[in-house]
Amino acid sequence: SSGINADWPLRPGAESAGKLIKLLDELIIDLNQPLLELPQKNITELDKKLYALRDDEMKRILIEAVNLRENARDIEQAIIEIDSYIYRLQQIATEPQNSIPDVIIWMLCGNRRVAYHRIPSHQVMFSPKQDCCGKLCGHVFSVFLKRPSVPDKSNAKRQWKLPAKLQVFVWMGLEDHAKGIQHKPLDGEISVFAETYENMISLLSKWTTRAMPRPKWSDITGQLKLPKESFTTPGGWRWAGEWFINPNLSLSYDLDSGLSSFQDDVFENQLRVPGSDWPTSKLFWTDVTGEEAQSKEDIMCPAGWEWTDIWTVDLNRAVDEEGYEYCLDQSVGGFVPVEKTYHLCRRRRWVRTRKRNPDLRQQAAHQRMVRAAEEGWEYSRLFTTKFHLKQRTMDMVRRRRWHRKMVADNPDADAIFIIDPTSDVHETKEEKEGSRKDSTGAEKPFLPKVQAPRMFITFKEPHTYRLRLCVDT
Repeated sequence: SSGINADWPLRPGAESAGKLIKLLDELIIDLNQPLLELPQKNITELDKKLYALRDDEMKRILIEAVNLRENARDIEQAIIEIDSYIYRLQQIATEPQNSIPDVIIWMLCGNRRVAYHRIPSHQVMFSPKQDCCGKLCGHVFSVFLKRPSVPDKSNAKRQWKLPAKLQVFVWMGLEDHAKGIQHKPLDGEISVFAETYENMISLLSKWTTRAMPRPKWSDITGQLKLPKESFTTPGGWRWAGEWFINPNLSLSYDLDSGLSSFQDDVFENQLRVPGSDWPTSKLFWTDVTGEEAQSKEDIMCPAGWEWTDIWTVDLNRAVDEEGYEYCLDQSVGGFVPVEKTYHLCRRRRWVRTRKRNPDLRQQAAHQRMVRAAEEGWEYSRLFTTKFHLKQRTMDMVRRRRWHRKMVADNPDADAIFIIDPTSDVHETKEEKEGSRKDSTGAEKPFLPKVQAPRMFITFKEPHTYRLRLCVDT
């Protein structure tokens, strides 16, 4: 009962008697409401058994609550009884075999997941019937993130630090019920964009669109062909401007984003032939994944930062006294700290620490954003691997994101595009005819494809939140 949750817990005393009677009256009224009928379709025997169990348990609690309301003499004993009612109701309220995964909010720092919060899906699930909605669905509420790793008992002070507090608005439901979600009062403005990606591949050191494993224009996965001309505004929507390049600014944030101090690293590698010594002159440098990298002498301190020490060998790892780790083949990995005669590769990690210079921080951030927006290209070795902002020697593909804004003339209009796969004006006649036939040469039926737009919430100004804590002593 919402009344119990609002006024609980009670403390023994003269004022508690009136609250106790009020809570019991609200509980009895709620328990007298019949359970919603089960839908007619897709009902299993387990659903029927659970429905009967919940109905019987609510009737038993109703009888006990009425008896307690009429015969209660001791407030402390009555509080214990009501506690048991709450526990029993909580046990039957949650679906024991919920097939919908929970909502997990992650805080990322570079490629690392540093904190998270888990929200049970039934708490944010929407239903047209108000009594069946999750208690947090469609409401702004606060969540406190926690660390995903096992607590370190040796560092007690660290355990008291909260990674973050967020105020979130979560709504989970069917597409048919989502019409009113964008009209909820939010601090930010919801913007809707059509989205497509321009793809290119490097052949003979030149960027081209020939012989690509994905369409010239596609969605982010490359599965759906999305030329600009194929987009038609859904009913009730209209275009607000032309297509423009809108790069993914999250790629412009490096591993050091959000940190005041950062440790750069690079690996010195050596190779040898069987039976020979390790060479001292032929060195090559890589990152932790084995990708080619600059030597430690060529690595410059980024704008807005300054070095705090010199390059040193990292000995705080499973390495020998010189910092080396060994393996048979670098491409396979499996480095160990003890050298064997059959080892043909070794490497050691060099590290150097830098810290932010507050005077140059804003200037460096502005320069980074300008560079990211100049062309908007993202680079990678393959379309299936992770993209990055700076072009590297081994990069063979690139892409950039195009957006076009839409505005709704009808608040209840659905923002779903119907894509015509035959509307690519850049395709040759042979390509179009080939795409309309299956492997046997038979004509494929015309099946229009659907594409959901990209939605953003933009804020005109940053928001600052304070956490207040009161400690009673």
